[in-house]
Amino acid sequence: MSAYVTEVDAKHALNINTWRNLSKDKVLQFLQTMPQMDPAVALKVVAQIPEITSLARGAIDDAAKAYDGALVSNEHSYAAAQQFAREGLAILREELARDNLTPEDRMRVLAQISEAIDAVFEKETENKHFIAHMHGQTLATIGMGVLTVVGVVAAAAWTGQKPSLGSLFGKS
Repeated sequence: MSAYVTEVDAKHALNINTWRNLSKDKVLQFLQTMPQMDPAVALKVVAQIPEITSLARGAIDDAAKAYDGALVSNEHSYAAAQQFAREGLAILREELARDNLTPEDRMRVLAQISEAIDAVFEKETENKHFIAHMHGQTLATIGMGVLTVVGVVAAAAWTGQKPSLGSLFGKS
């Protein structure tokens, strides 16, 4: 059974009083609730929101900008961490080159070099996971936008209207 069987249930889930209050920031939340809506209610709601495709497009654009910004920030942070690691390894290399090191000191420095290398590889793995996570979120957002367009087409078919591609993508 659907979680939202009436339009009122769906509006309450989104914390809005009217579908006119469905802003760009709420459209993603709306798209996430669509699978939980009764199909007839979802079609009725989509039919009431003619600008849903432009809202979805705006949400996708915002998500893409956020993704790009996160990648740039991540790149700067990652580069700084790599530079810090290189400098630390250079210091340890200089320490290791000293002639007056005891065997214990030499082992300590070698252990620190090993720890630094392990930390670099761990950071690299974390960075790859972060990028994969951000990519997955962006794909999910785009998928929700596509579902919205499909919903608009389905709603138009259900009501007997034939939307043009221009109306779907905000062109007159």
